[in-house]
Amino acid sequence: MLKFKRIANPLKKPYEYWRLWLFVITMLMFVLLPEYWIFELYTKRVYFMFRSVIDPLSASTSVPFLYILIICLVTLVLFKVYKLYRLEVFWKQRFFHAVKYLSKSLMTIVILFYWLWGFNYGSISFLDYNNVKAESVAFEFVEDEYFRVLDTLNHMSVRIEGEQWNSIDQKELGGHLARFLDSHYVNGRLNPVVRSIKPKGLLLRFGAQGIYLPWTGEGHIDAGLHDLQKPFTYLHELGHGFGITNEGECNFLAYQVGINIDDVYVRYSAYLAYWRYLARQMLIVGCHDVDLMSNDLRGDLQEIYDNYDKYPDFFPRFRRQSYDWYLKAQGVEEGMKSYSEIIMMNYSWQNNE
Repeated sequence: MLKFKRIANPLKKPYEYWRLWLFVITMLMFVLLPEYWIFELYTKRVYFMFRSVIDPLSASTSVPFLYILIICLVTLVLFKVYKLYRLEVFWKQRFFHAVKYLSKSLMTIVILFYWLWGFNYGSISFLDYNNVKAESVAFEFVEDEYFRVLDTLNHMSVRIEGEQWNSIDQKELGGHLARFLDSHYVNGRLNPVVRSIKPKGLLLRFGAQGIYLPWTGEGHIDAGLHDLQKPFTYLHELGHGFGITNEGECNFLAYQVGINIDDVYVRYSAYLAYWRYLARQMLIVGCHDVDLMSNDLRGDLQEIYDNYDKYPDFFPRFRRQSYDWYLKAQGVEEGMKSYSEIIMMNYSWQNNE
């Protein structure tokens, strides 16, 4: 006769529920600890120690940890499904075991997320560290920036020919960002890695040009991304590896570092990304004029749009809404709008220098 096991009281044997206790402690720490403590204890010490271990491992292999993670997860899931199938119990007990395993897995994912990177959301941000506050800007600034950067792009676009990404020294590119952070923030001595992920379109079909995964400690950019977008996206994802969580700040860092690099291709990528944010704002008020763009710039933009058409987004509305909820859950009040804050950040940075 099959018997149901009585569910144990977690207060009687707390050691059997270590995962639950660690989950609760982790969430309480994230919610209750002041940002200064998280910055001093986690960002500058715990996260630095983690990266000091993972960065050399990432640099020692050309295989993205993402692939290894996927293989491990698929193997583990298949093994657990097989164990559930082999259980000689009623279907209700089998369902209970499945829910229990799923709950443990989700708690493990969340715990690792915060301890491997997520606590940085509650830390002192890059702008706060530099006493810079991103404030709303007047339309005149957006308009002046739009035409200033457009003029720069028109002159630079003539000098951009063919695919350039494979000729770029990515370590040197990362070194520029590291030195910038060493001067204006912390953890500039780290060496995070950003991988190019295949098959092409894997991320683009989910509406992402790049992504940083705390569980692998590596950033990723889609191999199908247009070459003119790769330097800026690379620097953006690299910023996450240094512990910057705010999307707008990563955009800002990618722009500030990119425009100050000697390589014209990298500078063009940074200016182009920034100008597209400006162009969206100008388009809202009906002031975006394509006739002012050079033929080369217009051709570059068309190539980028055509490239997007190769990898249409599977779930555009769901992806945008879900990621917006995720950002807000981590304390980023602006959600998806934080990406566009690069304009306000650049304005505030200029006035703070």
